[in-house]
Amino acid sequence: MEILTCDAEKIVVAADRVRREFNKEKLQKLATSYKRIGQLQAGICVRSEDGSYQLVAGERRLRACRIAKIPFSFVLSSTATADMLLEIELEENLCRENLSWQEEVDGLDRLHRHRETQKEQKGQTQSLDDTAIEIESSRTSVHRDLELAEWAKEFQEVKDAPSKAEAFKIIKRFKAELVRNQLLKQAVEKSETRIEITGEEGELVEDSLIIAGTSIPKELLLDFDRRVIQGRMEEELNRFEDGSLNLVLFDPPWGVNLIAVSNLKGDKSTFEDSWKMFFTHIELWLQLIYKKMATDSHLYMFFGIANEGKEEEIPIEQESLFLGPVYGALEKVGFQTNRIPLIWYKQSAHVTRNPEIWPGRSYEPIAFARKGNKKLITLGSPDVIITPAPTMAIKGSHPAAKHPDVYLELLKRSAYPGDLVLDPMAGSGMVGVAAEAYRASKRLDWWLIEEKQEFRELALENVIRGYSKVVNREPIERPPQIADYEPEPLPEDFHELEPGGSDWIRFWKVHPEAQGQMLEWQKSKREGEGMI
Repeated sequence: MEILTCDAEKIVVAADRVRREFNKEKLQKLATSYKRIGQLQAGICVRSEDGSYQLVAGERRLRACRIAKIPFSFVLSSTATADMLLEIELEENLCRENLSWQEEVDGLDRLHRHRETQKEQKGQTQSLDDTAIEIESSRTSVHRDLELAEWAKEFQEVKDAPSKAEAFKIIKRFKAELVRNQLLKQAVEKSETRIEITGEEGELVEDSLIIAGTSIPKELLLDFDRRVIQGRMEEELNRFEDGSLNLVLFDPPWGVNLIAVSNLKGDKSTFEDSWKMFFTHIELWLQLIYKKMATDSHLYMFFGIANEGKEEEIPIEQESLFLGPVYGALEKVGFQTNRIPLIWYKQSAHVTRNPEIWPGRSYEPIAFARKGNKKLITLGSPDVIITPAPTMAIKGSHPAAKHPDVYLELLKRSAYPGDLVLDPMAGSGMVGVAAEAYRASKRLDWWLIEEKQEFRELALENVIRGYSKVVNREPIERPPQIADYEPEPLPEDFHELEPGGSDWIRFWKVHPEAQGQMLEWQKSKREGEGMI
């Protein structure tokens, strides 16, 4: 195929060509590129009866040559090769309107690869900038579209996405799963030193895997891996739509210098735990959480009353009681409280550095806060919750691990079937352990966020092991303290009920055959309202 050249000004352009508007700035960029490296892709012309050349394809290249004041390179249509026609087809197709996003990125990918092959034959390289200039786009857009094209080739779910935005959401999820799967592998390696196992770690047994000494279906394993998120709460909360969380169980580092106490027992793992940390961040944390919580929802927040960290100078108003600042922060961001904490009594727990002088601490306060008008499920629940103290086996390598029974009690009080439950600072993951214990009866949509990789792995391992292996017994169902009142008769159709309401939970208990439909309807309604 012979490539001809001609003074660009002498090429005839028909007045009735479809494309009439060209971006001047991008034309100038292309002209600058031509001055530097020349016109690498020829246009196509035909010879007119008068001997002149008339343009068939490549008007943008012709205009760039005119600006750059260089000759225009072209081939006659009668001598154009299949390779040249393919190149023109790809470039011209990218200028078409009403392309699907799949056609658009596939065409760009083919054009870019074609240019790369051409350049390689000349000992040159085709950069993203070169392609961006050629199609009058930005380097970022070209990079994103080429990435989309690669993912669409490999994953049908990406290819079937209705838009680029949805395709990128799927890709983001796939990438996150790849990262979390790597972390899961690390958690498996660590688990071998934490517990005694039977069988080979990672062994496949009838489509299940032995992880942390527990045989678990692969699908359930991946689901747990997805729900235990590693990252900072401030960033990972963006995964959840505003107004989507029905229940939050929050255990921030509450500034009692627990590390100083734990180190006396030989614990190695640490985390930032000071009164400054707590009071510097608590209002911001609560603001972020409040925004994500549903119109009618509950929050339980553990906090510390006495501060034993005498290494720092502590303001006198914060030295003994944290009740005022804690409830003040809750109410400032919009929560309703009665300023009376729940007391979690840990039987047989007596933590103190001076047992000959002071009694040991055996309880923790929990602030209960309400957003809107969500009702408690268990009426008349006492403000004291009694559970066994968390053992060293339960704590593992996390000095602040809590017994899952306290979370079981809080879930029983406030978690309706299908509720979206979050622990934004998960630590050892006992909220997930407790929520999974209610899988059969409540099928909670639970999620955990943990910043430190080591603790995220511990949380995932605990969820995989499950309640019975973490606690070494089955969960105990404790009856409510007082009998429920006599309610009104239920309607025959659950669609008349508000998901999460007291009548909704009654219908759930009375009609187990409808529970699957109820969850699907609740999920579709949540999605329709823009929830996660």
